[in-house]
Amino acid sequence: MTDLPYQAEYAKSGRAGCKACKEKIDQGSLRIAVMVQSAFHDGKQPNWHHEECFFKKKCPSSIAEIGNFNKLRHADQKRIKEMLGKTFDLPTEKGSKKGKGKKRTNETTVLGISNYSIEYAKSSRATCKHCDIKICKDEIRISKMEYDPRYGDIPGWHHVKCFAERKNEFLFFAGGEQIPGFNKLSKEDQKVVKDEIKASTVDGVPFKKLKAEPKDAEEVKKEKDFEKKLEKQNKLFHKYRNLLSSLGKSDLHELLEENSQDILKGNDECCDHLADMMAFGVLESCPECKQGQLVLDTFNYKCTGNLTEWTKCMYTTRTPKRRPMIVPASYKDGSVFKKYKPKVDERVFENPPPATIIACRKRFLYRR
Repeated sequence: MTDLPYQAEYAKSGRAGCKACKEKIDQGSLRIAVMVQSAFHDGKQPNWHHEECFFKKKCPSSIAEIGNFNKLRHADQKRIKEMLGKTFDLPTEKGSKKGKGKKRTNETTVLGISNYSIEYAKSSRATCKHCDIKICKDEIRISKMEYDPRYGDIPGWHHVKCFAERKNEFLFFAGGEQIPGFNKLSKEDQKVVKDEIKASTVDGVPFKKLKAEPKDAEEVKKEKDFEKKLEKQNKLFHKYRNLLSSLGKSDLHELLEENSQDILKGNDECCDHLADMMAFGVLESCPECKQGQLVLDTFNYKCTGNLTEWTKCMYTTRTPKRRPMIVPASYKDGSVFKKYKPKVDERVFENPPPATIIACRKRFLYRR
């Protein structure tokens, strides 16, 4: 289905259950999957979640990790991007004012921190990911969930001291008391964890995300205009997408064939491709491999063809060659195309997110 770790779409039926809360996901509602290796075939399968359940467990670093993102409605895209911008906060320093100054309490959000856990080892089978030494039964161990392309999310276990040595590498800057499961430890072990894993500071200053430079009025206006353009094209895409959903499989295939486009795997994929054709024009074949079909991706169009029998074509572009869509005469008076006028237009794309930069004062420490 996708090479990305996550996939988003609107539920095709109400049969799938959420892997977190076990409740059914209503038809038409937004659902997000963690992609895992299938036990039955050589490919990935989705473990679906309600949107809110997904973000209680996972926090992707950017929309680049979420397949199908460009085909979601603008309001859903905006909400997901807001969720991706969140992470666990660092413990704040206590205020020091003259008189009766208020103290700021330690705070953390669920997002990000939920990828970690602490517990007593249930057996002696697990090996520490840092020192490669077995973690003994009943010893304190700390896990960081890691995405494995074959098995999905798996816990990477560490001794307490080993985790303390790697915490900055993980961009984990909170204290040990913030890790889920901490309250289930004995008082003595809680003290050990707090002493070993302290909130990251340099010269008493907590780490923080580097703040962006303030934007001038012209930059702000450009961003707002660009956001309006994204929203407008998204609404047009979904307007055509909703109309096309009333057509049958044979009709969708006929429209694609009439415009010399490949027949895509499922009805939803066909509707997505046709909606893009109606809004912006028919895509010409890939100029690199000469025969591959271009399809919509998150930050561009990508080729689905092959350069050779063994090599996939990696061509991408934001400005593909297009031509107006051909609508067969038998469809022109139907509800889908009655008011439609074929045209060629340019789709705009967001830029891929920059690397996350972690800084303290003016020294850059980590980049991912």
